Amino acid sequence: MATLDLAGLEASLEAGRDPAPVYLLVGAGTWARDQALALLRSAVLGEAAPDPGTFLRVQAGEVDLARVLDAARTLPMGGTRRLILLGGVEGLAAEELALLADYAGQPCPSTCLALAARELPARSRGARGLLAEAVRVDCPALRAYEIPRWITGEIRRRGRRAEPGVAELLQEILGDDQAALADGLDKVVLYLGDDRRAITPADVTAVLARLPHGTVWEFVEALEEKDARRALSALAAILELGEPPESILRLVLRSRRQLLAGLAARRRGGGPDQVLEAMGVHPKARAVPRLRRAILDRLARHGEPELVAAIPRLLEVDSRLKGEGGEPPPAALSQLVLELTGGAGRAVQPA
Repeated sequence: MATLDLAGLEASLEAGRDPAPVYLLVGAGTWARDQALALLRSAVLGEAAPDPGTFLRVQAGEVDLARVLDAARTLPMGGTRRLILLGGVEGLAAEELALLADYAGQPCPSTCLALAARELPARSRGARGLLAEAVRVDCPALRAYEIPRWITGEIRRRGRRAEPGVAELLQEILGDDQAALADGLDKVVLYLGDDRRAITPADVTAVLARLPHGTVWEFVEALEEKDARRALSALAAILELGEPPESILRLVLRSRRQLLAGLAARRRGGGPDQVLEAMGVHPKARAVPRLRRAILDRLARHGEPELVAAIPRLLEVDSRLKGEGGEPPPAALSQLVLELTGGAGRAVQPA
């Protein structure tokens, strides 16, 4: 059968092809395996939260293999499809691998069985049978020198461009863990919003570089979480770094408008994907469960009246800072932070 990498799997599923009945996710790359599973889950089950009858995730050795295969052969209720992930396949005995190969030769058409293994024994008859019948998806753990090229590919997958040095800087700040790098890249993309220019090293530094008290990203995140202490600490740090006050205000204004768009979509009956789309969250970022939950959790802390009232207040502070004899930016911005984090449900009134 075919051998694909992660991009090949994504392209195959996005082309509208039905998922294969059996996949082998092979390699030590946990991030790649998780991404492959997320792609299969979306293709098989859609975006709705799966019920226990349609999604089963088990580890080899913890559940009897015969029970797993019985579940794979059982037709789900209502004509729906089922996804089963069996991890740790490298630990199965030769006769158990042979049972999996037998199933792969005559799979249930309504089940997608994903088998995850760090490696397979080359001389095992069962492993050879699996490789002959299943679609293999290579999920390697990348070496350090391969990371920049991978980051560049992830930037393209998100529909963005980057200046030279961006991939290397991301690796320098976040290390070689692909999950952390993908999460950091998603934060940079969210920071840029609708700005379609190329990502610069300065953008990466602004969002992710560790400072004594925080980052631009942590400042906006703390504001959206209404955490005054953390927001003030991050504000002091980014002002010390030289971030212009007008840039900070633009960032806060964009954040408020994104939250308003999300609340409006929710009021119209939109589900999580419609809400995140209205907020301008990139589809690749929407597919990251941790980032998705964090954005929706922050949105839940706000109401439309307070966000609407905050916009003229932000514009007023901007005007005061630009006028002659205005109050110092740190004082004006700190006061604004206290107002915007004044407590859930408390509106910010224009001065």
